[in-house]
Amino acid sequence: MGKWNRAEFDRKYGQFYAGIWILGLSFIIYLFFQIKKQIFHHREDMLKLEFKGVVDSLGFTGNGILVIKVNHKSYNLEDYTTKINNTSIVEKGDSVIKNPDIYNIKLVNHQTGKISELRYK
Repeated sequence: MGKWNRAEFDRKYGQFYAGIWILGLSFIIYLFFQIKKQIFHHREDMLKLEFKGVVDSLGFTGNGILVIKVNHKSYNLEDYTTKINNTSIVEKGDSVIKNPDIYNIKLVNHQTGKISELRYK
């Protein structure tokens, strides 16, 4: 058994470990930009969304996310503040308006006529 030599080890394996380190760092940078891209596209999709009408029905997903149906089309309100003091502020019969190029949704209560906004988180 020979004597361990640090310089010999670095010469043989140093480039290999440096390559592994660079690949790992490159992968982390790639993941960062992919996640950023997904978030940007989701926000862009929410901005383009447009609907106007009366809430036909509403329900919650298994994760507690509010889903409303307007004009026979379902909309997931995951990114909106839809509760105050753990009480849903959206009710069946309320009017909702979502214009393109604006994130917030206007909500008109069907009983009181009070206008409020669902704010984008």
